[in-house]
Amino acid sequence: MHDSSKMLLKVVSVIFIIFGAIATIISIIELTKLAGASTGWVIASIILLLASVIELIVGFIGLKKSDDRSEASFFIVTGAVLSVLTLISMIIGFSAWGLIAFALPVLYIVGGYMLRNSET
Repeated sequence: MHDSSKMLLKVVSVIFIIFGAIATIISIIELTKLAGASTGWVIASIILLLASVIELIVGFIGLKKSDDRSEASFFIVTGAVLSVLTLISMIIGFSAWGLIAFALPVLYIVGGYMLRNSET
């Protein structure tokens, strides 16, 4: 059980890193295109850039903490916060990517509970 929770958390963390890197690159490209755009689009692009960087950071921290059973609460809390933020984002603008983005924090929560309940 302990190995499966570690593997789940590592895989989800790597996916967070990959999606975060892709989203960061896309956000930077979009920001360069918005020279004459309205303020709303610029603010939305900046928020997307910040969310992408946070996703990268969470992925790297999760990868590091996935081996430690005492860090299970990190995954549960982080997953819950990211789930709420993703749900708000999906309410504003639904997309298939939003469903994937919602599934990843849920898997962090599941992996955190599995890690907490695992035997050492």
